[in-house]
Amino acid sequence: MAPTPTRSVAFAVALLVGMAAWVLPAPPVRADVDAAGVVATGIYFDDFFVADDLDGVAAQAGRRVTFGGTFHSITENDGVQTPTWSNTRELLAEVWRGRATPFANVTVPASAASVASGAYDQKIAEWVGHVRLYLDLAEFAQGPAPTLVVAPLPEANGDWTRYGCDPASFKTAFRKFVDEFRRQGVDETRVRFAFAPNGWTSPGCGDLADYYPGDGYVDVLAFSGYNFGTCVGNSWDSVSWVMSGPIAELRAIDPTKPIVVAQTAAPRPASCGGDQDAWIRDLFGYLAADPQVAAFVWFNHDKETDWRVWRNGTLAQGWSDAAPASSTVYSWPLTGWFSPGPLRVAPASPIPGLCPTGRVCDGIGLVDAGGRWTLRRGLGSEDPADVFYFGNPGDHPIYGDWDCDGVDTPGLYRRSDGYVYLTNVNAQSTAS
Repeated sequence: MAPTPTRSVAFAVALLVGMAAWVLPAPPVRADVDAAGVVATGIYFDDFFVADDLDGVAAQAGRRVTFGGTFHSITENDGVQTPTWSNTRELLAEVWRGRATPFANVTVPASAASVASGAYDQKIAEWVGHVRLYLDLAEFAQGPAPTLVVAPLPEANGDWTRYGCDPASFKTAFRKFVDEFRRQGVDETRVRFAFAPNGWTSPGCGDLADYYPGDGYVDVLAFSGYNFGTCVGNSWDSVSWVMSGPIAELRAIDPTKPIVVAQTAAPRPASCGGDQDAWIRDLFGYLAADPQVAAFVWFNHDKETDWRVWRNGTLAQGWSDAAPASSTVYSWPLTGWFSPGPLRVAPASPIPGLCPTGRVCDGIGLVDAGGRWTLRRGLGSEDPADVFYFGNPGDHPIYGDWDCDGVDTPGLYRRSDGYVYLTNVNAQSTAS
């Protein structure tokens, strides 16, 4: 959390012709995550043994959460006699016992440069070994194989973290975690890696893209985004205000990887300037409408303020209202997330053919809630299309020939600032 800001399985097919065998090349494997029109949920509970909390939320909400958030340090097992006990193993196992998948944030009590230098390689290796104790736990041998998402060095674009504000060193440090899991034989069928900066970057610390470790090291794009309210911050901020900017920055890095809001919350006390229940309902709807956002994880702690939606065995009404919606989804185990191959958001359903055979039809433009434009040169599902992003969730699309060259191109009206933004190309771009 930041200080307050100011404001498909692949098949090789052998064809036998006489005595000769011909092998077709295997297509690339893809693991798809559903995101369009739906959102999965998660919670960070403020106690160690969380399985009962996960069950309690499910009982009151009528739907379980998909992720259980956890916080770790590579030093959390110092002095522990393994395998008699492992803090890492038990934190993760408690989430799995509650039929959720851990979303595990792991920190290092040192600068990014120190981690990048190799000074903490042994400690990273030890921590990964403790994660393997969870993955190999005999207790789970008869059920689904345990999995997790690991977010190394979260919020590294903030100067409040010991490893913050050093993009070059951070990228090297992040890769050390991924490389160590791979060295110890843990592949993408058991662990996925999240790049999880803060949604707001400290001044002078660069942009989110400066910290990106690379496609070969990142499966999930993530960020922290809080409504601090007036108890911690200066104002009660809307869901759109908190979420739209970071989502747009991450989408610009890669529009195909799933986005997870790794940490979020709004204050519970009414004295903090707004209604937490209403904000929760808006959060569910806003994130479900974005075709790239797959999930969010709520910070259920009483810390800077009371962020909790689950307190003393009672669930916030806003969560109880939003969780049963058809756009809120739950899955355990997350088979799609941990299939072999690169992780991608699932493609949208194809548009059915609308143009009668033999007729000439005008093209059609579609804009989804996440700012993705699809300009079809015809109304059939097989007609070619241009697909690109322009704008943010919540913008109002318009279309016209702005430069009088005979070609219509996108525009948008952004209610939050009252401006109209136009572009003269049918491709991903900034406003002209």
